[in-house]
Amino acid sequence: MLAICLLMPARLGAQGTVAASLSCSFVGTPLPTALEKIREMYSLDFYYKDEWFRNDTLTLSLDNVSAETMILRILEGRPYTYRIVNGSKIVILPKDLVAAASGQLTDYTGNGGSAKSSVVIGDPDRIGQQRTADVTGKVTDGKTGEPIIGATIQIENMLQGAVSGIDGAYRLTVNPGLYTLIYSCIGYESATYSVKVISDGAFNVELFDKSIAIEDVIIYGQRVDRNVTGHQMSLLELDNRMIKQLPVISGGKDVLKGLVMMPGVKSVGEFSSGINVRGGGEDQNLYIINQAPIFNTSHVFGLFSVVSPDMVDRLTLYKGHIPAIYGERVSSVIDIRTREAAPEKARLKGGIGLYDSKLMLELPLVGDKIFLALGGRTSYSNWLLSRMQDYDLKNSKAMFYDLNGTLNLNFGRNRLLLTLYTSYDDFEFADEIRYAYGSKVGSFNWTYTVNPDLASYFTLAYSTYGVEKDDIYDEINRNRITSGITYQALRYRMKYSGLNHHLLDAGFSLIRYGIQPGKQNPLGLRSLIQSSVVEPEQGMEGAFFINDEYTVSSYLTFNLGLRLSGMAYLGPGTVLSYDPSLPRDTSSVTDRTVYAANDVIKSYFGLEPRLSAKVQLNSASSVKLSYDRNLQYLSLISNSSVSTPGDIWKL
Repeated sequence: MLAICLLMPARLGAQGTVAASLSCSFVGTPLPTALEKIREMYSLDFYYKDEWFRNDTLTLSLDNVSAETMILRILEGRPYTYRIVNGSKIVILPKDLVAAASGQLTDYTGNGGSAKSSVVIGDPDRIGQQRTADVTGKVTDGKTGEPIIGATIQIENMLQGAVSGIDGAYRLTVNPGLYTLIYSCIGYESATYSVKVISDGAFNVELFDKSIAIEDVIIYGQRVDRNVTGHQMSLLELDNRMIKQLPVISGGKDVLKGLVMMPGVKSVGEFSSGINVRGGGEDQNLYIINQAPIFNTSHVFGLFSVVSPDMVDRLTLYKGHIPAIYGERVSSVIDIRTREAAPEKARLKGGIGLYDSKLMLELPLVGDKIFLALGGRTSYSNWLLSRMQDYDLKNSKAMFYDLNGTLNLNFGRNRLLLTLYTSYDDFEFADEIRYAYGSKVGSFNWTYTVNPDLASYFTLAYSTYGVEKDDIYDEINRNRITSGITYQALRYRMKYSGLNHHLLDAGFSLIRYGIQPGKQNPLGLRSLIQSSVVEPEQGMEGAFFINDEYTVSSYLTFNLGLRLSGMAYLGPGTVLSYDPSLPRDTSSVTDRTVYAANDVIKSYFGLEPRLSAKVQLNSASSVKLSYDRNLQYLSLISNSSVSTPGDIWKL
């Protein structure tokens, strides 16, 4: 620390302010020490609170300047201003308090600004420079750190507010001033904050679980509709707390089967995990796990869904208006996300059910920066069947397993997510017929926050599904039919919120399909079945989309989207015909036919406009409308009204 001051005698200016000729130098000097030294040598009295400058240092060199210039330089870059009283008394004050007292910040609280403390949002140096200010932030669970979906942010004494999205983010556009903000969500304690909005700024809030001690009470009713204040129609959101409240089905909770309790959703059949959404077919639903699709959603022909509830952090079902970011299917989108926030410590949880057991490990590797989650399920149906009295059941088998893992890396502006998932089923009935089928899914997601108004999202996705069907009743006619589909995708998306009342979202996607409709081979040396193959298919699907969420006022919101999509059918080619991880009979004859890829044989294009609007009537009700046009270039061919593992995908 170095402090040197050369001061000349003081003189009083014509208007009562101090003017002095001085030279001084401070290098890493604690600011209170520097002010005290100036007071001793120059007879200037400073009035301020010690805690304002307790950890502040001053590095400054001045030569032959006035005392007023010196004070300005000392306070430069700090959220304080000053007033000179009686020529030698310098009163230092926070800029926001001065702005409020002088009328630069309007008081919207209704309590005369009597709050004991306020949170300052924005840069105090920009007081009076903005007519409106954007308050952004995230609402998270104070215990787990996970984003809270559907939290309500209400401005007290005003008909204005916001609702947090799927990532917990919210945005308010207000005039600079004093406000009281109320943050609330079902199941959480409400939080109230007095804020001073000066300019654009961020304010993140944590909410904590609500605990109420009550007598035994039976409550009849429905949860409050969180979508009243949002423009999105027919939206269903389930977080991990709601998933835990789903009813037990077949000895355990099933996320996808739980959806059939929602309006507009119907089960495909009694023994199936597939769903029909507003009359659409099962193949018209897009199931995605961290942006990668799954083409088969059931274990044991529909007894269980392939999605373990332990791996799901939140699920979003779009069953009406589908945003322009989504394509590929025409009926609905089931967007499944895994946990993103790292737990404070390692957690291991599991369960034993009637038919299966499960285990899940969540492990923070480097604080809250790197987080690993591993989970899996397996069944012991074979053991149960072997103890049945019925001959056919005793000689049958039905087993499955699924494994999932995610690796989260959070480096401030960069968030990386690697997801891997695999499932396998083996079903055989009394030496008559056998199905073996499985999926492999992987995705890499990179989110980069350029600045508070701009973020980019990059995704690589891979998915494959393969099935083997064996007819094993008659040795002479024994055969195996294999079929499968592979999916490879690249997506890029950008969101920009820097324009007043507009939230822009644009991006593109490229998808490559490879389909093996069917290959038949003999099983065993006694089989007389001839090898045959249905010509495989390959194609490319691409899309570009742009979307604008336009908030006209607190009462009227529009969401305008346009998607241009197309499919290029490439004809036959070398594709994966089955999942190589599935067990194979070594005595089977393998067809070695190889197809050469052709040029584009046929192409299809179309526009998919999307529109939704919301008119807010009051805090409890709103009127909405939406219009969608969707295109789908992939269909499922089935031999029955209920989906089976042997159904064939077709471009």
